[in-house]
Amino acid sequence: MTGELDGSLAGMTRFLREMVDLAEQADAAHTAPVLELRLGAIATSSTVTLRDALPCLTIVATLPRSEQLPYGCWPPAALTAADGATELLWQADNGCHVAIRTIPIADFSDEPGVLDAIMALADQAAAWLAAAKTRPSGGTR
Repeated sequence: MTGELDGSLAGMTRFLREMVDLAEQADAAHTAPVLELRLGAIATSSTVTLRDALPCLTIVATLPRSEQLPYGCWPPAALTAADGATELLWQADNGCHVAIRTIPIADFSDEPGVLDAIMALADQAAAWLAAAKTRPSGGTR
């Protein structure tokens, strides 16, 4: 690992493949590398995607399944972060919320920045989870 990224899709793909190898994750089934990390109660997966033909890093933070959380109540202040907007979606197949952030690859100048973005989304999701647990039932829809 060099520490620097050149803003290219190839550079981000190389870095994610190195991280997948370091984590000893089986990744042969994926065309693009998918880095999966568990940060506390939050599971993240990160990969390269195209959004409007722009190469991006897409990070998905999966919150734990819980029957007690109000449906669809993300606090408005938590929807934005320094590096972009976060979407909160309900994943019906798994019965849980997922937070998704897509960041243009050109926004990353170094490898630690990628890891910081992954941890920031996990922290944001954990903060939402803690806030949602304290809200009364019947959150906004």
